[in-house]
Amino acid sequence: MVMVMERMRPLLLEPGDSLLVTSDIEDTVLRYGELSTRTGIPGDQLVLSFMSSLPLPRYQPLGPGESRWLGAVATELWAPVFWIPEEIAQRMPVGDSEAEGGIRGESDDEWSARIALHMVLAGLYVPEDGTFLDVPAALGVDLEDEKTAERVQDWLEGHVDEELDALDPSPLWTPKSGDVDTAGVYFSLRDTWDDLFALSRYIGFDSVLRILDEITTRADEISVETAKEAASYAVTLARLVAAEIGDVDFEAILSDAEANISVSTSTEEVLGFALPELVAALIESRDHYRERANQVVASGNAAVSTADSPAEKPSARQIAARRTTE
Repeated sequence: MVMVMERMRPLLLEPGDSLLVTSDIEDTVLRYGELSTRTGIPGDQLVLSFMSSLPLPRYQPLGPGESRWLGAVATELWAPVFWIPEEIAQRMPVGDSEAEGGIRGESDDEWSARIALHMVLAGLYVPEDGTFLDVPAALGVDLEDEKTAERVQDWLEGHVDEELDALDPSPLWTPKSGDVDTAGVYFSLRDTWDDLFALSRYIGFDSVLRILDEITTRADEISVETAKEAASYAVTLARLVAAEIGDVDFEAILSDAEANISVSTSTEEVLGFALPELVAALIESRDHYRERANQVVASGNAAVSTADSPAEKPSARQIAARRTTE
């Protein structure tokens, strides 16, 4: 172990990127693949949600002796998303009249939004420069040190290491505002959920429409193969955007568009036969969320407003140092 250090590092996001609700669904999809490639974590163990600009690893309950990141690359597991305390990582209950007993666990969208909000409020992500706290470094484990990285890699692969087992990132996830605790983050998100969801779906559907508009604009210069590939990509993105909405009719339109794209023999057929019904449905879906999304943008995001004027709080280094001496 080494002296704790407060080190901020970039991870896939750019300076100015919001963490809560992505502003670019295509970028988020690309990050999904890149995060899997970098870390060695399979894609089915990552959560792709447009409620967070950064895809997040899934946190499933572990059995005795199980390693969460078995097979992952130790040097890439420095970001807060790989060090979420159990009390925060677990899916929280959500009231739902359609669920058995009136209660269900958080959806991927709800969970991703809450984790993103936690990171913002705790200062684990700094949007001004697009950086995240290096959590192991703040706990005294420098993954940039070769020997330390080898030790952590062995630990990930099942070797016993009581000192690493004892690492506790929980204090680092404490919101900076003294008026907000873990429960407060949950309720803050619930209070603003409908607005945030509307904003994310508006951005998503509008982005898909822009892709389809690009196909139309370039119709005279692209081949039928390119038009079909771009249209199929747009359908895939539309399905991801609509996944949490549960609109059976919209899903049927997506399936029809896929089938019609596959049998189209010209760019004109792609545009005039395969896509019109989908475009109409996308416009209707986007406009359904337009007013609420505009209100969110105009008023600002109430869920993260408490992060703008944080109360005095020890730095990550001070928190970690205090933990190691207790």
